[in-house]
Amino acid sequence: MATAPQVKEDDRETQSVVSGWRDEIPATGLREYWYPALLARRVGRRRPVGLRILGEDVVFFRDQAGNVVGLKDLCAHRGSKISRGVCHFPGTVTCAYHGWTYDAEGRCVAAFVEGPESHIPNTNVRIPAKKVRELRGIVWIWMGDGEPVPLEEDVPEEFVDPETTIFTHIRLWPINWRPLIENAIDGHAPYVHRNSILGMLYGLGALGQKLTPTSTRGGKGLSLLKGPLPPYQQDYPGLGRFPKHYRRRFWIRLFFLARWRKLSPAKMYTQEIVLPGITRITYPKHMYIRWGVPVDEGSVRNFYWHAVRGAKLPRLWFALCYYLFRRWAMNMNFSEQDRKIIETQNYTASEKLSWTDAVVIHWRKLVLQGYHVERVERTRQPAKEKETKLSEHV
Repeated sequence: MATAPQVKEDDRETQSVVSGWRDEIPATGLREYWYPALLARRVGRRRPVGLRILGEDVVFFRDQAGNVVGLKDLCAHRGSKISRGVCHFPGTVTCAYHGWTYDAEGRCVAAFVEGPESHIPNTNVRIPAKKVRELRGIVWIWMGDGEPVPLEEDVPEEFVDPETTIFTHIRLWPINWRPLIENAIDGHAPYVHRNSILGMLYGLGALGQKLTPTSTRGGKGLSLLKGPLPPYQQDYPGLGRFPKHYRRRFWIRLFFLARWRKLSPAKMYTQEIVLPGITRITYPKHMYIRWGVPVDEGSVRNFYWHAVRGAKLPRLWFALCYYLFRRWAMNMNFSEQDRKIIETQNYTASEKLSWTDAVVIHWRKLVLQGYHVERVERTRQPAKEKETKLSEHV
């Protein structure tokens, strides 16, 4: 991946260019990717489920074989939401307004208000169908106009590992997805999360540690190379020392130093962000994943996953710790601190970027000039070739 421009304090032109990239990144999310939509168990056989994703309304129900399918949530008759209806017959969904009924491929097969003699089913009325898959209890949907890539190319690799146990939690935030992903690994943790329960128990490093972004996954992701760890307390000119107190450091050393000494440097945690909106943190004994799926311009649906491998007994112990402590500590206490910050952020305001924003700069370039551009071209190329062949025959 090409190197992003370095932002210097007096480089106004570069500042303007990098800040301008924000407006070019779609506010409703990146298309041509598979996204997690909802838990498969939410989709029954009697009632459809409506969901907005990337600004588009989709209705989910089950086909005759019991598989989850998705259609555009817009009745072809007069624009009612199909998700307000019911599934009277296996493999179909019926609009609540005039009873127009659609099969799993989006074809209108009946119009109840007009009776069985209605001509509508013979006029090829249909609504767009979505490409949908189920994997590990999650319904995945292809949000793109091009040819879908294999599902395994976009889902976290833990989902295709049968030896991995995955715990799922979903929370809706009233924020845009762009500042959410930029928040993921931008170096704020030692300050913003210093009063989180995890920060108080385990520590989150020192302020001022150099973070260098590096490309991962063939250009699809970014991870951080961390520089030497600065002192826990440092002198700030004209202000004094910060953090002001050292007692929290003593707490961490007293109760958890022995635990961390058992871990080699290779087992310490690493951070990574991956297109289209995934945050990955590799802890010594488990994986933490947060995928912020855009709902629309003003909200995002966060999928939290904690994944663990190993023997049965350690996994049972992890499950107990997850439900009693870790889910609350990470998904709520820790993560809610991010939400409160991002909610108040004016993402369109002018920026004064510095060296700590290197990963943000690289992320924006990854979307606008890197992997995402290649992904869009690759998925839409078959359609372009088809159009070219058709035009040649005309």
